[in-house]
Amino acid sequence: MTRQLLESHLRPGLDAGADTIVLGCTHYAFLGDAIAKVAGEAVTIVEPSEAIASQLSRVLSASTPLLYGTVATTTFYTSGPPRELAAFLELIGEPPAQVDALPTSGS
Repeated sequence: MTRQLLESHLRPGLDAGADTIVLGCTHYAFLGDAIAKVAGEAVTIVEPSEAIASQLSRVLSASTPLLYGTVATTTFYTSGPPRELAAFLELIGEPPAQVDALPTSGS
């Protein structure tokens, strides 16, 4: 199903001669391999999340001491069931992290 969805979104551009795909959202990195399979070897995939993280590090280090002297933890928030997101994160190889439900508007 994922491949069919990618085909439907990528094929028009590929058929028009696109030779580069920029993954314009850091979440697309999760689909990078699948996108590359649909696009083929002649298409360059640009995955910017490392560059974005480097720039964020530069900006934060210039404006706040948050990057140094503390141990970072990751908490994921979801509007769906936390156990489903936790299972997905495990499936894609993410290290164990806290997964919480987003508070509802009445909370």
